[in-house]
Amino acid sequence: MSNKKEQIFNAVITHIKEEGFLNHLTISEIAKKADVGKGTVYEYFNSKDEVIAETIIYMMEETSHKIISRQDKITNFKDALYYHIKTLMHLFIENSSFHTMLMSQDIGGLINESLKQKIMKKLKELKMKYREYLGHILQQGVKEGSIQEVNDAFTVVCIGNLIVTSIMHYIHNCDDITLDKDELVDKVLQIILKILT
Repeated sequence: MSNKKEQIFNAVITHIKEEGFLNHLTISEIAKKADVGKGTVYEYFNSKDEVIAETIIYMMEETSHKIISRQDKITNFKDALYYHIKTLMHLFIENSSFHTMLMSQDIGGLINESLKQKIMKKLKELKMKYREYLGHILQQGVKEGSIQEVNDAFTVVCIGNLIVTSIMHYIHNCDDITLDKDELVDKVLQIILKILT
């Protein structure tokens, strides 16, 4: 990927982190924040909609890569699952303004149908990769005898949803949770172990 294209993505990401919304973002603002000319933005993208959609895809890919690539060296199931939950916690906190923006704004109203479809296709692809990755971790637990056999993809999806929902609840409803981050990670791990044993 070109440095300028990455600068443009990072400019939009910075805008989201600072402003929390995209409705009034313009190509001129994007160019200014990216320290490139407005024409340079149009060299890579046809419209603001495309910049937004491609930035969302870029963020999803980067986050997915960070989640999946961080555990290559951990072979013990419980440590791998703990580290996975902790990694997700860190990434979700780091990108909480991005997630809030995605959940609270009508992104569909900002971009056209073909770009929405492109985002959904990428999301589906990344969900499949994540399910395979989490399934691999769980199969390690089966091999070690730590958990029972996980025979279907739906169980893996449910465990993934438990992890993500717990973290999102913690981030957005901290007032009603008395645990610190590490305690929450450990609690989610213990719940998963209880469900699967």
